[in-house]
This record gives sequence, structure tokens and C-alpha cells, in this order.
Amino acid sequence: WNSDGDQAGTTTTVKKKPKQLIINFHRAVNLDAPDACIKIVFQGGFVGLACSTSVSCDDGQSYQSLDSIVDDGNDDDSDHHRVIEAEDCNDAQTFLFQNSRVDGVSRRGCTHLKFAFQRSTDFYGRITIYRLEIWGHEVSN
Repeated sequence: WNSDGDQAGTTTTVKKKPKQLIINFHRAVNLDAPDACIKIVFQGGFVGLACSTSVSCDDGQSYQSLDSIVDDGNDDDSDHHRVIEAEDCNDAQTFLFQNSRVDGVSRRGCTHLKFAFQRSTDFYGRITIYRLEIWGHEVSN
């Protein structure tokens, strides 16, 4: 994974479900501001779907989901409100953290952010991310 903005550093996942990507901020970050967001560019045809997003505020020891799920007994995703609802396209997509509806989950002082993609638009389950930006505010000491 290459996070320096160089598109030559693209990442593609292998066959494993769910496909997980964990970001270690190496510092405490607040993701609760109105402008805090995820900006992501997928390769069209290789887009991650049904993404669970969670944060850790204890240096990656435990994670809390930012997605709200109402169990109505059905196996579809109609009862999920996810932070990331990606479309199958090459365009930059932006997802605001403030749209997270989960009560009691702190988005202050986060050290890690985890994405778990359950499905892909690709027949073989591959996901290709060209660019990933996490916008938040560093906690001042």
C-alpha cells in the first residue's frame, strides 16, 4: 500500500473475504468535524461493496463500528446504513463521517480506521483502490 499520492502505488486485494484495510494514523485524530471524510477512488469494475467501517481509539486493540445495522431478519443490505456506499465508477467519491448514525461511538482520538469490504463488483472479488484520503483533525497536545 502506497499512501504518498503516487498512483503507481495502487493496491489490489487477493481472494479473501472480507477484504480488510487498516489505516494506522500513528497519532490521535478526531473524525467528528463536519469536514471529516473519506475520499476514495476505485478502479471501475473493481469496487469494494458492503463496506463495514470501524474506528479504534485504543491503538488498534478493539474497534467500534461506525455503521448502523437494524436486524430485520432479511439477508439484504436494506437494513444497513454504511459510512461508505460506493458506486461502481472511476470517479472520486466522498463519504462524510458525520453521516454515521451510531450513538455512543467516539470519533475523537482515533488511532486506527478499518475498512472491511464484503463484496466486489469484480467476478473474482478483486478490489482496486487508486487513491484513499482520510480527512480529520490531529489531536493537539
